[in-house]
Amino acid sequence: MTEALMSSLPKDYSTWSKAQVKTWLEEMKKIHEVEETEDLSGLEVNGQGLKGLTLENFEKRSPKYGAIFYNTLHPPPNQGSSNTSGFYKARQKGSIGQFQIDKTTKFGKANSL
Repeated sequence: MTEALMSSLPKDYSTWSKAQVKTWLEEMKKIHEVEETEDLSGLEVNGQGLKGLTLENFEKRSPKYGAIFYNTLHPPPNQGSSNTSGFYKARQKGSIGQFQIDKTTKFGKANSL
């Protein structure tokens, strides 16, 4: 998967097709070194379906990585406007990084790779 392909995804992920969500998932799997055995079939939805998922839904569909994926799309409120996802903000800064999950706040904290 190339950076050009990822940058071709619309910023508003609610407009993504099922194929575009799959593209995003594949990139997230690489970035976060998701094990091949991890079943992510519960996240095979279109953008509207993805937008409708809560943190708890993400965690049920992917117990090990759900919070990471959720926090990639939903940055903490103190990190700017909700009009631009955390995924795109990180890309604009040139580093997506990996997340550590703080279960007390349910938000990820980005670390450099």
